[in-house]
Amino acid sequence: MKGKAFKAIAFALLLMIVLAGCSSKENNNSPAAAAEPGTDAPAPAATEEEADKPIEISWIASYIPGKDTMAQKYVEERFNMKIDPIGIDRSNWEQQLNIKLAANTKPDFFGNLDSRMDNFKGWVKQGIVGEIPVEKIREFAPKYSQMIDDADPTDWDVPVVDGKNYGIPKIYAEGDSPFVPAFNKAWLTKIGYSEPPKTIAELEDVLTKFRNDDPDGNGKKDTY
Repeated sequence: MKGKAFKAIAFALLLMIVLAGCSSKENNNSPAAAAEPGTDAPAPAATEEEADKPIEISWIASYIPGKDTMAQKYVEERFNMKIDPIGIDRSNWEQQLNIKLAANTKPDFFGNLDSRMDNFKGWVKQGIVGEIPVEKIREFAPKYSQMIDDADPTDWDVPVVDGKNYGIPKIYAEGDSPFVPAFNKAWLTKIGYSEPPKTIAELEDVLTKFRNDDPDGNGKKDTY
């Protein structure tokens, strides 16, 4: 059950897709200097000021709650980054995404995209997404890589196109656990329940009364 639950999410293509644009940007935080073009000599090492400069990246997802959120600030501070979230409406995110890509808006990476595999392969063929070798993922994210291995190692196959890897599988860690519903105690009391429903029939009755019997007492049919 565990493997199937994780794999089902993986095949929904919940991937962090590193875009080709990311590879074209300078990364002054790199610990090793690349060779000068046309020579075997290493390029000058980054200065201390350059090394301390935050890495700036843009990202897009099917749902972004806003800019400068608590989570964004935490990641920026911890990893010395500056993130530019590109917001799109959750209701029709796929259409908006296609418009942005057509307008040459290419963020450094995509996150949490419930996109179809044919869309993903199309982005690869168009050169929108760039290759990210699994060896690099394992080198820089060993604990996360081990998590994938433990859940279902075949998840690594999902972002592979023509023998090359173009994404990082994202797994739903609670995939093998049941969802636990919670109920508004005041609403339950208002409709005559002293405890949460225990049967399907009781659940149907509770939800129906939540909708129709004005459990918040404001005189309007606006609860659900």
